[in-house]
Amino acid sequence: MRIAIAEFKQETNTFVPFTTTLQTFEEQYLHRGDALLTAFGKARLEIPGALDALREAGATPVPILATMAMASGTVERKSFDILMGEIETRLKAAGKVDGVFLALHGAMIIEDEPDAEAEIVRRVRAVVGPGIPITVSLDLHGHITAAMIQPDVAYIGYREFPHIDMYETGYRAARLLVDWINGKVRPPATYLDAEEILRRQPDVAEYRVQLDARGAMHELTLEVEAAPGCSQAALQNTLQDSLHAALNLRVPVSVLPPGSLPRFEMKARRWVQAPQS
Repeated sequence: MRIAIAEFKQETNTFVPFTTTLQTFEEQYLHRGDALLTAFGKARLEIPGALDALREAGATPVPILATMAMASGTVERKSFDILMGEIETRLKAAGKVDGVFLALHGAMIIEDEPDAEAEIVRRVRAVVGPGIPITVSLDLHGHITAAMIQPDVAYIGYREFPHIDMYETGYRAARLLVDWINGKVRPPATYLDAEEILRRQPDVAEYRVQLDARGAMHELTLEVEAAPGCSQAALQNTLQDSLHAALNLRVPVSVLPPGSLPRFEMKARRWVQAPQS
């Protein structure tokens, strides 16, 4: 089993008054080919985690390229294409692979493309061909877009802030890739904007999403506050059916009486950790 490994990470801040260039990436690090196998030493990062998972599974890592620029300005298109072009060239030269692991951030913006990660995945897919599984590690606050949801691609994000689980995320992404290739799992490709579904319902006054991360799989529970005068049972059934149609999964929905939930302007505060009792 041959698994290609590449990293191309940058978190864009569009308010920064300078452009991120090839030099910006080089100043952080730029490792090519076999250098990836030892360049990170014992650092608890995604690539070392992925390499350990592949070694345990008896898979052969195919190192391509690894580079990163710290949070900085919009990425220059020319520089992006130089690095992405090298990834494509090295991936072609590597020959047939059974899967690909990509360490990305999730918030890179190019001068003429706000969704850099979708372009990276699309260009990798063009090289390896259809049906080859690709797993992608992302920062906890990476932006998941509809364009990123492509066939046979799975995204695995950090679970911790501060980001103390970068190694574990790379390990999980590579382990998932191995199990996927071996036919043990097949991750679904699903994109859901929960807010979009909720905004369609005039009887939803407020909501909160509880995340339970105690088990091997994260579990979501949706708490919804009903608008005055609406049927709570009917609202519950409508939301559960809508979520099932979008996700092909059953998401538990609890409908609460008016005035039960706090009001938040920011979406992030509506996502809360379930009690760890």
